[in-house]
Amino acid sequence: RRADDAWAQLPSAPLGFSFETVTPVEASASRACLTPSGFCAPIIDVKGDSDDVQYQPQDSDVVCFRSRPPDASGFRSLVRTAATKHEQQYDLPPLSKITLIQVIEPLKWKTDFRDGDDRQFAVNRRLYVVEVSFI
Repeated sequence: RRADDAWAQLPSAPLGFSFETVTPVEASASRACLTPSGFCAPIIDVKGDSDDVQYQPQDSDVVCFRSRPPDASGFRSLVRTAATKHEQQYDLPPLSKITLIQVIEPLKWKTDFRDGDDRQFAVNRRLYVVEVSFI
């Protein structure tokens, strides 16, 4: 999948900065995708059993998508596209508007999965909190 260069603007962007995506956006709400060191991308063995998921650490900051109810201007949350015992996948279509609402420095935030498991840990990566909208 082609990368969307607009995300690279977040480190220097002011709060309230908005951009429009040009490619689909995939996001995960899986507990296994976050460690104290940062985000880990799920890698599925396509040749074998789909239960064989490896989580590969990424050298990147973390993005939190803050959902809101839809309104007259469109949808304001990601679309759930997969739910397995290993993965909770959410997507955004191209041309979605992303707005930066908060930046939290490394180790100043903790995980909050809201999945009934109250184990939390600080993450050593910057967190960008964004809101989304699309028609």
